[in-house]
Amino acid sequence: MAGLFASSSMAGETVKIELRQGISLQAPAEVKLEEEKGTDSQVGRITGPGFECRYDIGRFSDPLTSIGGAELRDITLAGRVARLMQKGSDNDALHVMEVAESVLGQVNLTLHCISTSESARKAVRDMFMTLQIKS
Repeated sequence: MAGLFASSSMAGETVKIELRQGISLQAPAEVKLEEEKGTDSQVGRITGPGFECRYDIGRFSDPLTSIGGAELRDITLAGRVARLMQKGSDNDALHVMEVAESVLGQVNLTLHCISTSESARKAVRDMFMTLQIKS
């Protein structure tokens, strides 16, 4: 798994996107954030140059442990336990535990992205590493 999410800086102009109050990422300037209707969580889509990500902030967001053939790496990100997933040449995801609390318990975040080029994939991976969580 060497090299999994090895890049560390995002080239070009970036903007701060806020997925939820207190949960933000730096993303390419051309990014669009769309919130969608979720059943028991906050869900939406982030689209950028050559990539599309779906996000889920909720108690039951996907922990990424059942994706066959995927490479997983556990890390600490924004002071939280997190898991990076890579599958094939275009599929990356991030799962972060305990990004917020609700009356029902802890709330997690999962971002699952598909990229159409290596540069778009690098932008997605760089975006993951900019996660900020304010308690």
